[in-house]
Amino acid sequence: MFASLVGLILPAMFWLAGVAVFSAFFVQPLSGLRFGIPVTRFLRQEGLLSSGNSVLLRQTAAVGVQWTLLIAASLGLYVLFPGYLITYLVGGGIALAVGVGKTGYDEANLENYLRAHERHFLASKYVVRGLVASRFSKQQR
Repeated sequence: MFASLVGLILPAMFWLAGVAVFSAFFVQPLSGLRFGIPVTRFLRQEGLLSSGNSVLLRQTAAVGVQWTLLIAASLGLYVLFPGYLITYLVGGGIALAVGVGKTGYDEANLENYLRAHERHFLASKYVVRGLVASRFSKQQR
């Protein structure tokens, strides 16, 4: 009985680990690549950022660090628990399937971007919101 419970619990734990790790270290940085970095480039070209290069550098570095952590976690799991790699990757695949659609322009991503970078804006947050919404919502159609 105990062995059958362990046989169910361990795969479920690695499946959940895959969902969590891929959500945090793949989907989130993908949002930066698909939304945050293009918006920063746009605002820098429009002259609306006080330090566009530093914002862009921080965003790029964050993507690199998060993907390095994803690789390290995945390799660590492969070395320590190779029998659960497929379960882990299935969880990661589910996280990707659910999360990739949420990485482009949407109201939540825009609000997070505005909140994170508001101190660098040379115009009001509302002006920036309007410009970004008019530029990037058209690209989604």
